[in-house]
Amino acid sequence: MLLKLLIAVWQLAHHFHKLFLSVPELSDCARKLVAHFYKFFTPVRKYGHYLIKLVNAAGRLMDAMQKLLNFIRKLGRGMQKLQNGDWQQPAIQL
Repeated sequence: MLLKLLIAVWQLAHHFHKLFLSVPELSDCARKLVAHFYKFFTPVRKYGHYLIKLVNAAGRLMDAMQKLLNFIRKLGRGMQKLQNGDWQQPAIQL
């Protein structure tokens, strides 16, 4: 969502940049400001798909770490039950 917003802002800056360059009456300061803004957002548009892949990979890594943490917690509770003697064998149903 944030990336789409950044791309939309970049496209808006791109259009304003073209507008300011096409109108000679606009001040030099305004043209420089828009050009600077345009240069800032060009890498976001150019490398945005890598950013999306990185965010997705980080999300998958966080999910895997959460599953591992839950497994370690269950293992720890089982070990604690075993040490306390609270462990009960499940009844075998025939």
